[in-house]
Amino acid sequence: MINKSEETKKILRLLSRANLTRQQLNQHLRIRVSTLQHIINGLISEGVIAEPGRHSARTGAKAHELSINPSCGNLIGIDFGATQTRVILSDFNGKCIAQYKGAYGGIKEKSAGLEEIFSIINQVQQEHPELWGKTTGIGFSDPGPVNPLEGISLQANNILNWKNVPVEKIFSEKYNLPAALISASQAKGLLESYTESKESQSLFVADMGKGVGAAWIYHGEVYFGSTYTGMEFGHTMAAESGAQCVCGKRGCLEAEVGSGAIERKFKARLADGAQSSLRGLPVTAETIILAAQEGDSTALDTIRESAHLLAKSLSYVIQMINPEKIVIDGMIAQLQDKLISLLLHHLGDYCPAQTLARTKITCSLHDEFASARGAALWVREKLLYRK
Repeated sequence: MINKSEETKKILRLLSRANLTRQQLNQHLRIRVSTLQHIINGLISEGVIAEPGRHSARTGAKAHELSINPSCGNLIGIDFGATQTRVILSDFNGKCIAQYKGAYGGIKEKSAGLEEIFSIINQVQQEHPELWGKTTGIGFSDPGPVNPLEGISLQANNILNWKNVPVEKIFSEKYNLPAALISASQAKGLLESYTESKESQSLFVADMGKGVGAAWIYHGEVYFGSTYTGMEFGHTMAAESGAQCVCGKRGCLEAEVGSGAIERKFKARLADGAQSSLRGLPVTAETIILAAQEGDSTALDTIRESAHLLAKSLSYVIQMINPEKIVIDGMIAQLQDKLISLLLHHLGDYCPAQTLARTKITCSLHDEFASARGAALWVREKLLYRK
C-alpha cells in the first residue's frame, strides 16, 4: 500500500534540489499516476509548490516544471561564527533578501553572543516587519559539533561557556518559530550540494577557516555520524608532535593549516630572515593569501606547506569514501587554481591514480554568508520533510 505521507516527503525532497516536471517525478517515484497527481495538486493548493504556466490538465500540453514555492514563507539563517556573527533573511528557496553582520569580534562568550544575535533579529523585525510576519523558521549554524536530532550544540572550543547549549529550544521559544541546528561546515556543505544538485551525488567540503571542519553530503543527505561528531576533519592528525590545538591534542590539521597556523608559520619565516612585501606591515591570514596571489615568495612558501598537509589529509578522505567532488571553502579558497594545482601535485604522491582519477577538486565560489544560507536551507528541509 502506498504511504502518501512518505511519497509526499520524497516529492518535496526531489523538488528541493531541482525543478522537475510531473513526468520526471513519476520516473523517479514509480507510483500510480493518479496518486502522484493527487499529491502534487494538494501541495499546489496549499501553496507549498508552484507550477508556473500550467492552467489545465490538458493532455498534449507543454510540460511545465514544478518547484518549491519561494513565497511559501521567509527564513532566517544564522551563522554564529567564532569571530563574527552573520544573519540573513531569505525567501523560501534561500534567496537572500537582506543580510547583516554583528560587530562583536574576537573571542566570544555564550551570553554576549546570543544577545548579539537577538539584537540583529530585532533589527530584521524593525526593518522588514511585513517579511518578518511571513517568516516560517530559523536555521542556526554552529561553529562546533552539534546533535541535530535534539537541537543541542555540543561544544565550540572558540566560544567561552558554549557547551551542551539547547539552541533550537532557545530560538523556537523566543520567537515562536521552528528552529533547526546544523554545524557551520555542514551548512556550507548543504549549500554546495544544492548548487551541485545535478552534478555530484557524493560531495566532500573542506571548510578552511580559523577552525577547520568538513561536511560529507551523500545523495543529498548530510552525514552526521553515530554520535553526531562525524567529519571532524580539523582534528585528524596532520603532523606528529605538531602545534598545540584548541582541542588539547597536538598536530591537528586545524592547528597546522587553519588561518592562525598560516599567520604563525609566516611570521616564523620572517623572524628567520625571509624577505616579504609584508615585512613591517600588519600580518593576517588574509594579507598573506593576498600576497601569495601577487607572487610574494615567503607567502607562497607558507601556502605550499599548508597545501602539502591539507593534501595529505584529503588523501585519506579520497581513499576512504572516494567522493565525486571535493570543494575547498574558506579564505584559502581565494587562491583558486593556484591552490588546486598545489593540492593535485601532492595528492598524486599520496593517492593511487584510480582513486584520484574521478574526484574533481574545486574552490568554493560562495561568499562569507554561505553558512547562514546553508542554515536557512536546513530549516527549510525540516519544515518540508524532516518533521
